[in-house]
Amino acid sequence: MTAMRRFRRFPWALALAALFAVGIAAMWFAGDVRDVFGSDAAVRTLSPGHLSETAWIADLQTRTPPVVVAALMWISVLGDEEFYVLVFPVLYWAVDRRLGMRLGAVLLASATVNAVLKVMFVTPRPMFIDANVAYVRESSFGMPSGHAQNGAAVWGLLSTAVRRRWALVLWLVVLVVGWSRVHLGAHFVRDVVVGWMIGITLLGGFEVAEPHMRRIWRRSSDMQLVGIAAAGALALVMLAVVRDAMLADLTVRWPAAPDVAPFTSASHAITPAATFVGLAAGLVLLRRDGGFDHRGAIGRRVARVLVGIAGVVVIWRGLAVVLPAGGDPVALASRFLRYGLVGIWTGGLAPMVFVRLRLAARPGALHLGDRGSDSGRLNV
Repeated sequence: MTAMRRFRRFPWALALAALFAVGIAAMWFAGDVRDVFGSDAAVRTLSPGHLSETAWIADLQTRTPPVVVAALMWISVLGDEEFYVLVFPVLYWAVDRRLGMRLGAVLLASATVNAVLKVMFVTPRPMFIDANVAYVRESSFGMPSGHAQNGAAVWGLLSTAVRRRWALVLWLVVLVVGWSRVHLGAHFVRDVVVGWMIGITLLGGFEVAEPHMRRIWRRSSDMQLVGIAAAGALALVMLAVVRDAMLADLTVRWPAAPDVAPFTSASHAITPAATFVGLAAGLVLLRRDGGFDHRGAIGRRVARVLVGIAGVVVIWRGLAVVLPAGGDPVALASRFLRYGLVGIWTGGLAPMVFVRLRLAARPGALHLGDRGSDSGRLNV
């Protein structure tokens, strides 16, 4: 399928990209993101729009029954990165390896871009203006909403792998998750809308670029593949690091968030970027080892998930105890190492262990374009 034919599956991606540019320009002139790189970028004040919308959210919450609030908090979980990190390996290890790889790549790329954009825009959340509207706690800036952006990218990708009626349900999930973030005081409406537009644009771009990525995968050496992944991820991380340095003297006039130093940390970008690089390295190792087949008896699939998740927990939590934490260079490098190892385990080492424990068969060489054992579509 040519790039243009694939793009016709997402004709609205280009329109949304243009709309995103227009929206950012409008917010620039309205004062929401003005002076991001200007001489007075060290001071952030509130616009009248922020104040009025926070008051509207507070009023909306007072008129919302507790049972609805509880439901929205559960719905919001469907947009948490932790939830996606669970869904991705389950799909990859036990449901459809090709779809799992695609979802993991889109999720980690979107999460990295989102972390960089947050420190670029430096906008408040409603909870930073009025602590009483904070039904959830967050430690990053507002725009763009990560739940909205990652949801549009991830659930949107899954919608291409299911029948139309389920695709509509998945897009409804995207809308409801985005609204829950507004209702819970985590985001302004503009944060969510911008997040949706970026997520859909990234999804459309991925669909267009995927055939080229498959050709690169087949034709490149192992070192070249890891180098390409590392170069892209580290470029985004360096943007976050440079921006972090620019915001060293940041002063905000947000009533409920006087200290935003933790929000500027490059660690928010390092986590998904390192996992992405580790995932690429793990897939390279798995390719050299001969690959694995996600199919098999239900009991074996469940065992794979249990063994795989146990490995993730050991690496993630175990190294957190040993390695230094914080925002200094050594701690950030340690964080990159820790999450890189999580990616290597998830993408390569865990499937290799599955094969040796006879929890998975070995189908032969792993190819991103292979449609023999994994079509990239779900039978639902």
